[in-house]
Amino acid sequence: MQELRVQIEVIPTAEGDRQSAWFTLPIDEELFSERLGVDAESNDYRITEMELPFAEEVDEDTTVDRLNDFYYTYESLPADLKEDYGELMFHFTSLEELHQHRHDIIRYSWCKNMADVAKHLLDNDPAFAELDERLARYFDFEAYVRSLICRSTFYSSTICICFETVVVARKISIIFIIQHLEYTHQVRPWDIRQRNNHIV
Repeated sequence: MQELRVQIEVIPTAEGDRQSAWFTLPIDEELFSERLGVDAESNDYRITEMELPFAEEVDEDTTVDRLNDFYYTYESLPADLKEDYGELMFHFTSLEELHQHRHDIIRYSWCKNMADVAKHLLDNDPAFAELDERLARYFDFEAYVRSLICRSTFYSSTICICFETVVVARKISIIFIIQHLEYTHQVRPWDIRQRNNHIV
């Protein structure tokens, strides 16, 4: 488990020595005051170094209370989102935004591309499973894959993200799907509807 920590320095007075210490998050405010001699709610300190995945959210005057808020928000993310936090943040504006969508993201670790995702969705669609085999053999699978992509804004990068479905696909070995809560996608060839609760 990654240790999240920051170095905090007391803002020196004209004649004072520089005093600093490293703290592991979450920071205990009593311990903070004991070690640095200033109150955690004061403006008498600044952050000088940090080892945080969400470092872009933090600047030198971020308070201890705010640091702890960031910590608890980050720690409440599912483990797979924390694992790919850096890449996911290319597509979210803040840790808070990612946190708000944490339950809308499904990880497909066995999928390597959109074709794998499409196959998985169909395999888990009861309506598709009810089709007679004689009809199913004529299903245009490639068109279905294209329809998943075309109904989204698809970016090709280390992570590919689609904001209609919304799909996030990591090209190496991981695929995420971020779904709008109201999202229902349609298998156009036979007008088969597949709802969110069919995606596992």
